[in-house]
This record gives sequence, C-alpha cells and structure tokens, in this order.
Amino acid sequence: MDTPSKDAPVSSPKNGVITDLLITENIITNQHLAYAIRVRSKLTTPKTMVDTLLDLGYLTRDVLQETLRSNRLKIRLGDFLVELGYLRESDLEQALGIQRESSNKPRLGEILVDRGFIEGRKLLEALSYQLGYPLLELTFISIDRTLLSVIPLSICRELDIVPVRREDSHIILALSDPLDQKAHDCARKFLGDQARFAIASKESIRDTLNALERSATQPILSDESTIIGMINTLLDDAVEEGASDIHIEPMKDRLRVRFRLDGVMHHHKDYPKEIAPQLSTRIKVMAQSDIAEKRRHQDGRMLYKSHKHGVDLDLRVSIFITIYGEKLLCGSSTTKRRSLISKRLAWLPACLNISFTKRSKYPPAS
Repeated sequence: MDTPSKDAPVSSPKNGVITDLLITENIITNQHLAYAIRVRSKLTTPKTMVDTLLDLGYLTRDVLQETLRSNRLKIRLGDFLVELGYLRESDLEQALGIQRESSNKPRLGEILVDRGFIEGRKLLEALSYQLGYPLLELTFISIDRTLLSVIPLSICRELDIVPVRREDSHIILALSDPLDQKAHDCARKFLGDQARFAIASKESIRDTLNALERSATQPILSDESTIIGMINTLLDDAVEEGASDIHIEPMKDRLRVRFRLDGVMHHHKDYPKEIAPQLSTRIKVMAQSDIAEKRRHQDGRMLYKSHKHGVDLDLRVSIFITIYGEKLLCGSSTTKRRSLISKRLAWLPACLNISFTKRSKYPPAS
C-alpha cells in the first residue's frame, strides 16, 4: 500500500526527537510523516526531516519555534542541532564521547565550539532562529546596571546570564544557553512573569558582568523618583534619626512607614499604595528572599552601605502577610546600634570598647 492509514505508527527513533514531538503535539499526522519520509528518500540533495516537512507545507516556522520553545526540556542540544541540520551525527557522537571522558563534565555546547564542530556564532544563530529568541550584541547595548539589584551578580556569573534592560513591564534577560533549565528556573524565581529571553555569547556576557561589577562601586544616589532611590532614602533617614527598626506597612489607602526610636514607634512618611509591590520586591531581592512567594512569612538579611553617612548596615528582614499586602520589618543589628550610639553621643572608639566589649571581664560584685 502506497500510503499508510492515518493511525499507522510511523514514528520511530530514526525520525528524531523533534519529529516525534510534532506528532505527539498533533501538529503533524502519521500520514504526513509517512509521505515526508518517501519524498525525502527520493531527494538528490540530503535534507533534514524538519526541512522536508516545512517544504511540504505540513509545518510553519512560527509553529516550529513555538513548539521548540514550549518543549525545550524534552529536547537535548545535540538532538536539536542534528535534526535541524546544523551538526552531523558523527560529530555529535564524538563530542559526547569527549564529554563522558572529561572529569569536569563541560557543557556540550562548549565542546562543540572549542573542538571546532560548529562555530560559536552559528550555534547562537541556530538557537536564536529556531527558538525565536533575539540574538543580542551586548557590546553595542546600554545595560541597565540597576537590574543587578534584581538578580545577584554571583548568580549571573554562575549561570552566564545578564539582565539587559526593561521593556514596558518586562525585563530582557540574556542567556548564553537558552536550553539551560537552571537559567529558566532562576528567571522564574527572581523575575516571575516579567522575564523575556534573549541570547548572547558567553564571552560578551562575562565581559558585561565584569564591567557592571566595576561600575557597581559608584554609589547610586537617593533619588526618590525610583524605587531604589526611595529605599536608599529610607535607610539613610533611619541612620540619621537613629532608628532601630523600620516598619513598612500596607494600609487600605496608603503605604505607611514608621521608625522605632528609643523603643517608641514614630510615623515617618506615607507612600502611594500602588508602589507597594515594587518596593516589596526590591527589598526581597536585597534580602535574598523569594520574590515569587506572596502567601507565607519569609525572613532574610540585607546589607546596605550608606554613602551619605559612611555606615555599613546589617539588617534582618521579616516579611509578613496582611489583608492589605506584605508588611516589611527591617530591624537593625547590634553592630548598627553601636555605630548609631557612637554617632549620636560622639563617644570615642576606646570608650565603646570599654563599655561594650570589656565589661564582661569584670564580674558583678557578690
């Protein structure tokens, strides 16, 4: 029989992971695949099965991109490159053998590029084209360095990712390996639904991170037109007034901020209630807490350097859930209290040492 029935099980490992995925997702039928196999076998110039399906009109580029993007966990990089015609199967087997024999277990993409199986630029172009993520040249792009407050620099270095810029309500995140599930998990943890992905070379990402780290030594001014500036101003005000705790409390009609001074709560200022989610997210990032968690209590630790007062703050952060949103409590540590006492009373360091650290040497009288 020339054409198999609609339900005939044509799919097999020889057809490839992507082809089997297209059948599983009901994008093509077994009948389509059977006909494509016959057509492909008669071609004088070899073509991949995916290209054959595209030529026959059974598949479109847009549908292919969306399918690959939504099922990236099911497709390994090697299968991806072979089935789309970017890599020979013999080269893949050789690269996998090198990976198995290496003690440090390098990524397959690194081996393919380092050993010359595929050019680095071609690999990025293939991933960009097939997954539908834009390919960025970070050298020619202005990077928003304030976004490093959203994803810590250490995590960016570990995963070879970098937040690039804001676009409307989204944050563009450049990945060196868009198939890396750890990078996607990180984006979901720190950015939630704000994440939009792009691709960049590992070298350009690392160069960008180095440049951002150098520029991070420049202080960010307390400009209350931004969320970062608002929080910096609050922390600087707390140092200036000698507050031991900062309470940021969502109310029905506003966001209230109170300071604890000498054990007594004092109203400091109010903010519009609309900025509460952004302010909460920023403090969570500084405290290394989970920004996606909004239904249970969290604790964290926040370090802040006040350039205005020359004080390093070590704050404990507690996040509570209330009927109007998340309440934030930033409490000062013992180190901060001592620094404030020294500034307010103008005690000499030697006096502080006697008062706080040497007192334990003299036991109380019996």
